[in-house]
Amino acid sequence: MIRHLLPLALATLLVTGCTDRNDDAGKHDSTTAHNAPGDTGAMPVRRTDSTSPPSPVIPDSAGIRWDADSIPIRTPDGKPARYGVESGRVTMAYSGDAKGDRTVVWDGWGDRERRETFRQPNPEYKSTGFDHSVFITDGVDQSYVSFMQKKAQHRRTTEAERYLSSPDAANRSFGSVMVEAAGAQRLADTMFLGRRCRVISRTRGDMTTTLTMWRGIVLREEVRNQRQGVRFVLEATRIETNVPVPESTFTVPTDFPIEEK
Repeated sequence: MIRHLLPLALATLLVTGCTDRNDDAGKHDSTTAHNAPGDTGAMPVRRTDSTSPPSPVIPDSAGIRWDADSIPIRTPDGKPARYGVESGRVTMAYSGDAKGDRTVVWDGWGDRERRETFRQPNPEYKSTGFDHSVFITDGVDQSYVSFMQKKAQHRRTTEAERYLSSPDAANRSFGSVMVEAAGAQRLADTMFLGRRCRVISRTRGDMTTTLTMWRGIVLREEVRNQRQGVRFVLEATRIETNVPVPESTFTVPTDFPIEEK
């Protein structure tokens, strides 16, 4: 299976929240944002062993219950939430050994997401590192299309179903549970683009991926080779929250036959 079809991949499955009293989450809002009660710079540190107490649950005036990561326990229509922002668009740019961009668009508190990547090696004479791909998920179905490899794959997932049947579902968000299940190490919180963010890291072989996230949304990704140093950095250059997302955003490209996984 193409590695991008690992359950939501590192950059989409490892979702958790980060908060900041002075963030500008509504700067580009075109609709009314839901603000998590207690969304302040003093983010509690939660242990990730089996004795961890459940995250505190804080209801807001609209009746939405938020966990300590500023991600809703449930969306207003009762679904699991991966992100702490209802809809949005993040534009990101590569630096280091790669150049290009990635656009991430979501709605339904992360229930549906489209991620499109354009990447090429830097410097350009290198023969590896090219990527033009689209990844789309609706929480159950995941589709990955590689225009470079001329391949398309589809799979159904059960992560949300298993989360809903677990004891964690009562007091913790889907996003927070998924990051713990992925086994990433939590590092010190940081400020990024005026937002207080959670930082997590996971090493596989010689490669270490470090994600900087705000309310579960990846704003910065660094990939480092332990022998060669930083390979590339992918950073947000524009963040738009609570924006209208056209239905066509989540239409899977039909350029190639789809292989079922």
